[in-house]
Amino acid sequence: MIAPATGLRAGSSKAGEGLKNCGDSDTEPTRWALWRLDDNDNRFVVGVFARREEAEAAARAFEAHGHKQTYWVEAVSAPAAPRPTRS
Repeated sequence: MIAPATGLRAGSSKAGEGLKNCGDSDTEPTRWALWRLDDNDNRFVVGVFARREEAEAAARAFEAHGHKQTYWVEAVSAPAAPRPTRS
């Protein structure tokens, strides 16, 4: 089973850090991250996909191997625009 999104980034234990869920269900984000939670409670991005369906299919494929790791898919937040620098 694909776990629900947690809003955590690799090595983080605080919700709201790293990649986050898309807040607007009507807008499809441009990318989807596949995350893995291992036996030691470490979180890692396994891959980034253009479509949610592709990311979920990859999660199902990993889960079919029968390992204890948990996989889930989250929308990738758009990075903030860089601030202009003064010269």
